[in-house]
Amino acid sequence: RLYCTVMNSDYLLVVDLLGGGINERDRKEPPRFTQQQVDIHLLRLEANLGKVTPKEIQQVFHTVSEDTGAEDYQEDPVRDVIIRTTDAIHDARPKQQWEELFNLEPTDAQLSAAPFALDALDIDFGTAAKVKQADIRNIHVRNQTNEPAVATWAIPPRNGSDGKPLFDVNPPQAEVPPFSSASFKVSFRPTNPNAYYSTTLECYVTYRSVISHHTKIGANAFIPPMCLLLSVSGNTLGPQGFLAQPTVNTNSLVFPTCRPADEA
Repeated sequence: RLYCTVMNSDYLLVVDLLGGGINERDRKEPPRFTQQQVDIHLLRLEANLGKVTPKEIQQVFHTVSEDTGAEDYQEDPVRDVIIRTTDAIHDARPKQQWEELFNLEPTDAQLSAAPFALDALDIDFGTAAKVKQADIRNIHVRNQTNEPAVATWAIPPRNGSDGKPLFDVNPPQAEVPPFSSASFKVSFRPTNPNAYYSTTLECYVTYRSVISHHTKIGANAFIPPMCLLLSVSGNTLGPQGFLAQPTVNTNSLVFPTCRPADEA
């Protein structure tokens, strides 16, 4: 999702980028990926149905097609929300509040309700022991649903001076079993001394049933991949580095009264 801020506006302009990389030799008829599917998925997340899997949604529509009456339809609240959000007609995309731009980091409640999550939101490698020597940390992707998923990392460009990535993840892709986790190794390999490094790594987690050629998921049951963000940072400043070390000869500092926009 790309954000565009407009001066003196109460809302954000957003652009969702959708795409796929399914090999046609493995799957002749991949499910369609549309903006409406993204909007429906977001509605289900708001209704605390983030852990409902594609097969469960498929089963709901299969059961509805066999029903002759509407009494059972109203008895299951989860089923009701799935149908209602799928049948919702979006005349216009909802306006995005400014709060979304400043609350990109998920809350504890959102993490517990999400189908997939990382066991850490950031990794600080600190000061590297040696330049061009990799420091490695572990990160786990959790699958909090009853269906297997596939986690794929988007590795940053090879922006090191030697053509290799400063931050890397291995393996770049792995399957995450139901109600389990997959372990990945995140490495930091700086190439220059006396420097700070930081970036954000993206991990896209997709249900195996959505991309597997052994199963056929309909458009109604298609769930977009979830993007997990991991902030990574490190430096090569050494024990002292270039950090300022101020000293004062008093226990308190009193600043004079000033007006807004006044210069010190």
